[in-house]
Amino acid sequence: MTTIRDASWGDTWVSVSLKRASELYRSEAYLPGWRATALNTTTGATKSLSVDRAGLIEKVDVPAGTWTIHFHYHAPYIEVSTAVSTVSWVLLLGVAATVGVRRVRKRKGKVLA
Repeated sequence: MTTIRDASWGDTWVSVSLKRASELYRSEAYLPGWRATALNTTTGATKSLSVDRAGLIEKVDVPAGTWTIHFHYHAPYIEVSTAVSTVSWVLLLGVAATVGVRRVRKRKGKVLA
């Protein structure tokens, strides 16, 4: 028996019971960053599964047993992108503040005739 449960934000859980190792194909566009974690419902053991490309969709090799597989997406380099964006905003604000301070000092330095 196989059950599938989706969350509105993209996570999917698939429960399978296999007598032998098998391949699970998922009709989701393959992108680097998809991850799969399997929880053995009998023993409680967890295992990270490799999400591979099968044409344009995803393929996961599942070992024998009763598993709940959690598919989740983590954008590659998201942490680096966030850090670069934050540093850019700080630099932009610093430049804007510097320009503003120089304009104020320049106006105050002028002598009115």
